[in-house]
Amino acid sequence: MRIAFDEQAFQLQIYGGISRYIVRIAEELGRSGETVAVFAPLHRNQHLRQATGLVRKGFRLPGYPPKTGRAIFRLNRLINGFRIPAWRPDVIHETFYSAVPLGGRRVPTVLTVHDMIYERYPELFPDGGRGGRQKLAAIARADRIICVSESTRRDLCSMTDVPAEKTVVVHHGVDLPDPSEGVQVGESNQGRPFLLYVGLRGGYKNFEGLLRGIGSSPRLSGDCEIVVFGGPALSRADYEAAAAAGISEKRIRHAGREESTLNRLYREAAAFVYPSLYEGFGMPPLEAMAHGCPVVCSHHASLPEVVGDAAETFDGGSPDDIGSAIERVVYSAHRRGELIAAGHRRAATFSWQRCARETRDVYSTVTGAGR
Repeated sequence: MRIAFDEQAFQLQIYGGISRYIVRIAEELGRSGETVAVFAPLHRNQHLRQATGLVRKGFRLPGYPPKTGRAIFRLNRLINGFRIPAWRPDVIHETFYSAVPLGGRRVPTVLTVHDMIYERYPELFPDGGRGGRQKLAAIARADRIICVSESTRRDLCSMTDVPAEKTVVVHHGVDLPDPSEGVQVGESNQGRPFLLYVGLRGGYKNFEGLLRGIGSSPRLSGDCEIVVFGGPALSRADYEAAAAAGISEKRIRHAGREESTLNRLYREAAAFVYPSLYEGFGMPPLEAMAHGCPVVCSHHASLPEVVGDAAETFDGGSPDDIGSAIERVVYSAHRRGELIAAGHRRAATFSWQRCARETRDVYSTVTGAGR
């Protein structure tokens, strides 16, 4: 089977969950004997640069000014409008939401829907609804839609007129750490245990809710630091929110964006805390589990489906519940040990090999190819 992936995720993201997902399944499909090509004429993606065994139709630019983004988008569309049909794929897996197809002749199209955040929180996207219209157009065109969780599939089918039979759930895999990496409980540079938070911090991510939860516990706010990884640097608003929750500015810090740093933080944190009120899947809790970090997370949307019984969970809308859940983990060596063991088992069930195999089965349903 000849499988083509388009450029969209790779021109949008330098790093990111969507582009990493595409690269991982493309690598696994190639290893299993499929003919795979990624068509990203001009891109800036590090995951694609670091990929192994992939046919890459394009070049990485280390960076380009924001004002040139639209011109590069149009150039990529123009180039791929010729190159993808000329390659004669059996199926195209579109990597994001485009209103127009790229196949030229009628090539079956598969699309992954990662979440319905735009539809649930339109106020977070100041683009006048354009992104939502493109997404709906891409969904309508696709021959088959992969949803990354049952939660996302339920939302998709309830918020649109997409029939359930057009969809299939394929869970992500997770990158497992090198077995030689040790697992240890680390301390901050002030000698205190730290709680790890990963990702953006606005809106439904509920970072302020986490601060209020930690602030509701005098023990936690006195004993622990909060280490934030990813997203922009901490802002004055972040520090003010911490102060309003009773957390000293000295107890919260940003740790950067490098993947090697994140892996170390997972191994050293007293707990990984994920207070999000909505996720289409939720990769960071699985990553934390894979690295031996006990997970404390909300019980909203897809997260119970992902973490199973391998996390301490809480109501993300209740600061007291957040604080109590974190206390049950941080102050109990027994509970930490239980979660670390359960987390390793849970993460091991989410492999990229399985994800690629099930994705390949989806391609077979739209191409008629044998297994």
